[in-house]
Amino acid sequence: MPKLKELANIRTGYSLKGKIKEYATGEFKILQPKDISDHGLEEAGTFVDPHVYPSIDNHVLSPEDIGLSNKGLNIKSLIFDQNNLFSPTILSSSFFMIRVFNKQINPYYLLWYLQQDQTIENLKQLMKGGAVPSLSKKDLGQLEIPIISMEDQNKIVTLQKQLEMESEKLNKIIQNGSELLTSFGWNLINKIPIYGKQKEKVASNN
Repeated sequence: MPKLKELANIRTGYSLKGKIKEYATGEFKILQPKDISDHGLEEAGTFVDPHVYPSIDNHVLSPEDIGLSNKGLNIKSLIFDQNNLFSPTILSSSFFMIRVFNKQINPYYLLWYLQQDQTIENLKQLMKGGAVPSLSKKDLGQLEIPIISMEDQNKIVTLQKQLEMESEKLNKIIQNGSELLTSFGWNLINKIPIYGKQKEKVASNN
């Protein structure tokens, strides 16, 4: 099987020195591990002044680039596209940026493979260090990637996207149901005379 380094360029994210100086608005954003969860991009990142960080524009993400965290056992990965790239965005050095150059592989299929439990376990085995183990660029490049036909890759990608859409719908149903149940439950509780009097007493004391 081909190795990842034979299919994609791997680059360490931008190395920030000292505390990040944040801005309310700006041209460039930088993503840190806290911005990404197991479900994808949670926060939009932090605006930074490109004049403060030399050559930061050389690290700007392109559509279909993949970000993979390289520190800690909670390995996160996501792909960037029109759904989450709204301004020039940079990854911090806690990530590797993976940019596919081999036409034999669909970047979305590669992301799917990187997110499989077995792949994540394999990456953990490659990590070195104590309290916060880290993954090296060299070791990541040695990861073997199974190449199936492009037709089959596209099938996996399509099914994955459908699953994500259904999962999003289900999460909304669960959230709405939870809110309705909370409202219903408290309406019943508030009808209890003793509880109602306790609330009135607290309100009067305030």
